[in-house]
Amino acid sequence: VWYLCVEKRVSLAEVWVLTTAEGKKGLEKSLFEDGVWDRFRQEYGGCGIGEIDFNRRRIVVFKNRRGSELQDIRTPEENENAAEDIVKFVREKTGDPNTALHGSVAGGRKTMGVYLAYALQLFGREQDTLSHVLVQPQEIEQCRDFFYPPKKRKVFKNEDKGIAISSDKVCIEAADIPFVR
Repeated sequence: VWYLCVEKRVSLAEVWVLTTAEGKKGLEKSLFEDGVWDRFRQEYGGCGIGEIDFNRRRIVVFKNRRGSELQDIRTPEENENAAEDIVKFVREKTGDPNTALHGSVAGGRKTMGVYLAYALQLFGREQDTLSHVLVQPQEIEQCRDFFYPPKKRKVFKNEDKGIAISSDKVCIEAADIPFVR
């Protein structure tokens, strides 16, 4: 979201996240309970981020055929359930010709990104994009409190590596992933 809105100056109307029950729990804690989303909106509100429709209801949890939420994606059946949900979501969102879908393969299981790319090949239109977020230095990805580069310099701690990383040393880019439409 930071990259699209701040770096690319894309105006987003809404944000959706497709994930597992465990992923949703972590997102809700970090983004809503710990206040990361509100701080982000306040800090970068002038970029249109304040108007983005994103809340707990926009975090979609994959379900199995019985309608139960998937805790994780560990089995072939769970992979198949996630694939079906991703394809259904992309089909629905690309059904509106007045929208553009910006998909990201960052985070989650590798198969989720593959399924998103497959779904975009089936339903993607000229205005739809697929990308992968690239963050440097790589060690910043393990900093549990890093979600976006703050406007004011801040030092993040990578507990696993025992190092501190200044936010002014962080570079976020996105690699566009071409796909056959």
